[in-house]
Amino acid sequence: MICAGDLNVAHQEIDLYDTKGKEKVPGFTPEERHNFGVLLSDYKYVDTFRDLRPTEQKYSFWSARAKLRPENKGWRLDYFVIDADHMGMVEDSDIHNKVMGSDHCPISIKLNLQKDTAKPKKETKAKKVEATVPEEKKEAPKRSKTVESKPKAAKEE
Repeated sequence: MICAGDLNVAHQEIDLYDTKGKEKVPGFTPEERHNFGVLLSDYKYVDTFRDLRPTEQKYSFWSARAKLRPENKGWRLDYFVIDADHMGMVEDSDIHNKVMGSDHCPISIKLNLQKDTAKPKKETKAKKVEATVPEEKKEAPKRSKTVESKPKAAKEE
């Protein structure tokens, strides 16, 4: 399985241009970072970009309101997350931060669908991240039931 898109969390400090004072900002709270780490570790998923590029600092989102893109003061909020058994198929995962047009930029993944993933996978390169979470908030995320989403009604002009 591959999950892709704007997941609205900067998992590691490297995924945010400046972490100072951001612990209470949505997208970088200790709870969000911890729960994203639980998803990756407990459910055996891999952040493809961070696994392949453990030290590369690239962003996929910049505040348009604050006009932070020209200064590259961004966040990495967009991900490809794949189950660990299939990470061996991933040849590349990248962020195309030179592509303009939105407050987010495109991300891409290159898969080798011919690769045999039945072989045991090597350890991932990405380091495990522990965010400090207050004890009263350290419970595991609750699994939710699948809910059928309904399309939003179009706005009248």
